Amino acid sequence: MPTGSKRGRRTPAPTTGAAAGALRAKYDALCRKHQDLVTKSAQNARDEVGLVRLAVAAFRGTENAMALVGEGRAHIANARWLALERSGAAEWRELSRNGAARPAVRARLSELALRELSRLPPGGSRTTTFERVASDTIHELSLERLAGATRLGVAVVRDVTARVQAERELARLRAQVAEEQRLRAAAARSAGIGHDLRNALHAIGLRVDLLARDPAVAAAAGSHFDALVRLVEDAASRLRRLSAAGGAAIPEPGPVDLGAAVLEALELARPDLEHASRARPRPILARCQLSRTLPLVAGDAPELRHVLLNLLSNARDAMPEGGLIDVRARHAAGWATLEVDDQGPGLAPEALDRLFQPFFTTKGERGTGLGLANVAAYARRVGGYVSAANRLQGGARFTLTLPAWRDPDAVAASDPAAQASARGDERGRH
Repeated sequence: MPTGSKRGRRTPAPTTGAAAGALRAKYDALCRKHQDLVTKSAQNARDEVGLVRLAVAAFRGTENAMALVGEGRAHIANARWLALERSGAAEWRELSRNGAARPAVRARLSELALRELSRLPPGGSRTTTFERVASDTIHELSLERLAGATRLGVAVVRDVTARVQAERELARLRAQVAEEQRLRAAAARSAGIGHDLRNALHAIGLRVDLLARDPAVAAAAGSHFDALVRLVEDAASRLRRLSAAGGAAIPEPGPVDLGAAVLEALELARPDLEHASRARPRPILARCQLSRTLPLVAGDAPELRHVLLNLLSNARDAMPEGGLIDVRARHAAGWATLEVDDQGPGLAPEALDRLFQPFFTTKGERGTGLGLANVAAYARRVGGYVSAANRLQGGARFTLTLPAWRDPDAVAASDPAAQASARGDERGRH
């Protein structure tokens, strides 16, 4: 045994060629795995850089306003956000889900976003719709507060004016279709009821006529018989309209003496006004001012009297304390205008746009919502229109505008185009 050697120490065996080859193979495999990882890492890095560039391009180029907001300011914002910010403070009115507007808030866009962000918990999100009052545009503000202790959030503002307007128009059209369906159903029912009532009115008219022939009764009743006959005739005309709604032909407008119709309507309404005055502190009086040169107007005399009675009864109901009803009629440039003023409290702003809609009433259970709707329907049918407004001195004013009567034959005779058309039709028949 050599001097100085330590007992028990083992000398490693020399590496054989096979073991070295195996070790080299493992090393090569590790190198390849490492190379694959490096390649994938580089690819992922390139993808992430591309995504960042794409996100930056979208951030800069989008039509939506985007910003990172929090801690009292907007930290990063795109051009659209900065453009809205530069426009200064504006009135922002939040719209609820049903489209109703809430009180407006005056603020810059960043101030509005920070105000909404303060309401969110960490990780929370919210989308709110605002109307920008000055520009009549509608914006959708989407906010997402970042998770953790940070007070930052991502804000995106989209202009949704076109979408909201389309939704409103669709809702309006749906409501209109539903209203038309309801009116058609009501018209069908009315046609059947009208037939029965017309028979009853005919019987009443016959008995009134028999009573009028009795000299003693006629002397005692005086002019009441004339009023009864007119009321029966007008009611029969109204029932014919109901039948027309159920499918019968509607008569064409003819010439009507507006002044005479106004005076007759006032005479028919007088007993009703006197009766209503008994339950009021002051009487209800009607005053009439008619132009001496009123033209004939296009329409139907019984229908027009009924329209005027509706306007008078509406004025009566508007004056629970009594007062004066002013009726005026004038004409200009081929139109006749009738105004009915009352001394009531006036019309609520929210009611002005709906007054002439069927079934809308401000009278509660006492009203049907059909009186003013019938006035508007008649005005449209004869080519006129009706409007309502509050007077500066108090009370309301209803204005009925009707076209002056023009004889169709005279119009055709004075219209060269109509004459040429008629000659062409005549040549075509020969």
